[in-house]
Amino acid sequence: MNRDAISRAIVRSAALVKGRVLLDVTLWHGEDRSRIELKLPAFLTYLPPVGSEVLVLQVGGTADHRVALLPDGTGQRLSGLAPGEIGLADLAGNTVRVTAAGIALKHQASITIEAPAVKLGGPGAVLPVKLADNSAATKVFAQ
Repeated sequence: MNRDAISRAIVRSAALVKGRVLLDVTLWHGEDRSRIELKLPAFLTYLPPVGSEVLVLQVGGTADHRVALLPDGTGQRLSGLAPGEIGLADLAGNTVRVTAAGIALKHQASITIEAPAVKLGGPGAVLPVKLADNSAATKVFAQ
């Protein structure tokens, strides 16, 4: 890489080490590099799967200080979103869609919510919350 260069790279492995996501990558010109830190937005943790593409920046013109940005896996993208809508997906097929129609969660098994209270419906709800037997729910308690 030249001074302050940016290169594309393919992820060979990813690990969370002491709060940092570290990648082993192969740069597009064939050079293998290890322990490249993936810089992500605050509060987001993501381990890109093998084969994902990242941009690798050489900070300050030194080959000893490289960081990776913008992990991309085009095969993981959700279809059917309109402009301004957001989708998250994992490799198991679990999804979160934030759309104009609302927020939709899809999980391959059960959904676990860890919170002291969960409120369903509410004053602005269009439809009441229904239980599996189709009765209206006023309160839902965990067993």
